Amino acid sequence: MKKSFFILALLCVITLMSACQKEPSITQGVYGTVIERYGDWMPGSTADHGERPITCDVYVYEYTMLSDFNDSVSAPNSIDAMPKQLVAKTTSDSKGFYEIYLAPGTYSIFLLDDGKLHANGCDVYGGINPITINSNEKLERQLVLDHAVY
Repeated sequence: MKKSFFILALLCVITLMSACQKEPSITQGVYGTVIERYGDWMPGSTADHGERPITCDVYVYEYTMLSDFNDSVSAPNSIDAMPKQLVAKTTSDSKGFYEIYLAPGTYSIFLLDDGKLHANGCDVYGGINPITINSNEKLERQLVLDHAVY
């Protein structure tokens, strides 16, 4: 009885989650959810922490590398001035959903927070938060604005 109840509950959760996902209207480009990671994620901490979808500005630039900056940028976050051309921008909705039509190519994607551009990660070549769009491809990408403590 408990096992069948668990399976039924799990199916309900999966159904609700898939029903809440928004389908992109773009035919090509990138879409997904912007989430904020917040709170104390230190091991053993009982402090409040988690993730939540947020409204945030999403910027797509020409493929940008760490070496494109004159000064030393050790992490791809808190960028004041961008050396590459802006390609597209949008704002995620109240559920964090965003979508941007992009021509085929490789780009770098950033979030604007408190007047600075933020990105999570690099590729092996030093490209900041890269995405590659192929013809007729819709790439799903979750973007994380990290305000957490680790």
